[in-house]
Amino acid sequence: MREYNDPILTAKPHTILAGEQIKITVFGQTDLSNTYRVNDRGQISMPLLGVVATFGKTPTQLSEYIAYLLSQQYLRNPSVSAEITTYTPIYIVGAVKSAGQFAFTPGVTAAAAIAGAGGFLRGANLTKVRLTRRDNGKVFEANVALQTPLAAGDIVQVFGPLSTTQ
Repeated sequence: MREYNDPILTAKPHTILAGEQIKITVFGQTDLSNTYRVNDRGQISMPLLGVVATFGKTPTQLSEYIAYLLSQQYLRNPSVSAEITTYTPIYIVGAVKSAGQFAFTPGVTAAAAIAGAGGFLRGANLTKVRLTRRDNGKVFEANVALQTPLAAGDIVQVFGPLSTTQ
């Protein structure tokens, strides 16, 4: 089992995931500006451009990519912004009062997410939790401190008094 300062836990920019909603603004082009949901293939469908690959891109990279695509045939020097409006949820399970799915907010820590799930049950391990994270198609697990920042899609497991897999 990985512990605390594992490289997979280092903060890195959020990349767009399936199911997220992205607000695309093409300045001066209201017909192209809209909120789009990323499909299971990591794509959105935009007027003029059709299918646009979003998976693995940061919002800034997506803005630049869409501007590039539009500049190839349709617009001169387009200015585009992309903002994630709905992130992939996080999941809090185990020895908490209200386990389940919760909205992700950038910067949220394991401790804050557990508080959002109603807090610890009596006898829960108050010092570390198990974090499961997907990154580039791989699944990583690590025992982490409560101050660890979460990423969209993370699963946080809180150990109870009878857990032997801590």
